[in-house]
Amino acid sequence: MRRINHSTLEIKTEGLILKRIKYSDSKIILHIFTPEIGRIAAIITIGKTQKSKYKRNISLPLQFVKMVLYKSEKGTLYKIKEIKHAFIYKNIMQAYRRSAVALYLLEFLDKCLKEDSRQLELYVFFLKAITYLDTAEKIENIHAYTIVNMTKFFGIYPNINKSGGGYFDIQKGSLTHKFSQQTFNETLTNYLKRFLLIEIEESDNIRMSRLQRIGFLEKMEEYWCYHCAHFSKTRSLKVLQEVIP
Repeated sequence: MRRINHSTLEIKTEGLILKRIKYSDSKIILHIFTPEIGRIAAIITIGKTQKSKYKRNISLPLQFVKMVLYKSEKGTLYKIKEIKHAFIYKNIMQAYRRSAVALYLLEFLDKCLKEDSRQLELYVFFLKAITYLDTAEKIENIHAYTIVNMTKFFGIYPNINKSGGGYFDIQKGSLTHKFSQQTFNETLTNYLKRFLLIEIEESDNIRMSRLQRIGFLEKMEEYWCYHCAHFSKTRSLKVLQEVIP
């Protein structure tokens, strides 16, 4: 980060594009998660001709990019001076199942993040999850593993003390001996325990049926809704249910 003049800063960073909003025929506002300055909104000029400096594909959600940004001390919107891909996917953009999982995780992250949420460790964790999703042989449990272990970055990491009981209580965030509507059932509780104790590369060792996986994701979203005030249930989960066996 360096100061261009008394009122303007230049910032070099990388980031993950969360979503884009059309501002005009040639300008787009991008919501970007960066490791150094957190979640930001930045405006970019996109051309439609072959001679244009930047094409629309550079601004697609899910892209990891490197940028040079300008920001006035009085303004809230960043301006993108330079942008290029930081990582090129091998499979996600062409394989519809991988793409569906990636877009689900992207929506999930978007709903978790507040403005200016500086979380370098979360950024590194999410980058690892998406890049692993791009090349992993089996992908059925990557999203479940990711949304479970993202809890550690938001202060809502589940307490799975062995002496607590056989059911995970959504509201208490810990185990209980009594089953109710606000708990995971015993099977889903065991899946939660396993996801918390493994690395992402081991997630394909967990065997779940399609209905169990759907039920687990739905319960995890309930957990996030209860403990993360600005989180709401995702729309893309319904799409995901149709494409992941």
